[in-house]
Amino acid sequence: MTRRIFAAMPISKETENPWFGIQETCQRLRWECTRADILRTPGPVVDQIYSQIRAADVVIGEMTGGNPNVFYEIGIAHALGKTTVLLAASKEDLTAFDLNHIRHHFHDGLLRNLRGILEEVLANIEIGGHPEYEPTLPNGEVLYGWPSQEFDAPRLRWKSRTDPDHQLDLDGGQSIQNLSGVGSVVTLTNTDRNWNHHLKSSIMWLGPRTHALHPGDKVYLLIAGKASSEARFEFGGDGGWLDPNIQDKWTSPWKGKVLQVESTPVWTMWVTETVVEPTQPGYDPSKRGTSMWLMSSVGTGTAQFKKIKVVRVPAVAGGA
Repeated sequence: MTRRIFAAMPISKETENPWFGIQETCQRLRWECTRADILRTPGPVVDQIYSQIRAADVVIGEMTGGNPNVFYEIGIAHALGKTTVLLAASKEDLTAFDLNHIRHHFHDGLLRNLRGILEEVLANIEIGGHPEYEPTLPNGEVLYGWPSQEFDAPRLRWKSRTDPDHQLDLDGGQSIQNLSGVGSVVTLTNTDRNWNHHLKSSIMWLGPRTHALHPGDKVYLLIAGKASSEARFEFGGDGGWLDPNIQDKWTSPWKGKVLQVESTPVWTMWVTETVVEPTQPGYDPSKRGTSMWLMSSVGTGTAQFKKIKVVRVPAVAGGA
């Protein structure tokens, strides 16, 4: 999906550097960006500007110098309920009382500051809240969700019984952090060193054992995330206990599904599905329970999740 930006800013020699910084950053983050002087469609310019603002997902306002045209265009954006990112060189540029209560990002006239501001702000913006980008799953039952008051946070620390030297988070491999403007996020870093890509060494445990799963059920994993490099995630189930009285013996797991994602600097909804297929003859997870896990591999890079959801769709619609 194309993400669109309209830049409301003075068109002058003094704004060439800010415009270059906006264009460069938008291109790197895969946003489509335009401003009034590069419109080529015949017709009244004001009508064209209005149409561009209405079509934009985000309007950037360069408020430095108090240009009246910029205030007018930002006013249109606010009237249309558009997300705006207001830039200014310094607090001295905040001359409009009606805008003083809105957060401005100060770049001190420096290109590197402007790039840094836009990279952080645009990467954290969700277009329209993204409700329409989460797939509709008829008869779906949420088995796990985060963040949520109903479910615990993902368990990130898990120590191998057979290989105690391999401990998740020993060197910060996975953690839950608070990201400005976003909230809590799961951050995965450097799996080449931190081992959060091996089942026996580390698991992101997504929920308690559940009796809701039946052989043949489809289980969907939905992740709102972004990654600095290509990443690989494997989602499956541990199969549950073979016998509740024998705590150290497991059945074979139900098959996992590998999700391969490309590097993306913007929040993206990743979706994968797997089928509950226990390989232990006669094993029924609905009677003895199972757990869900998510292994991750981001190489030497970083990946972040701000939303995780696991949804069960029964093998027979409406069935148990």
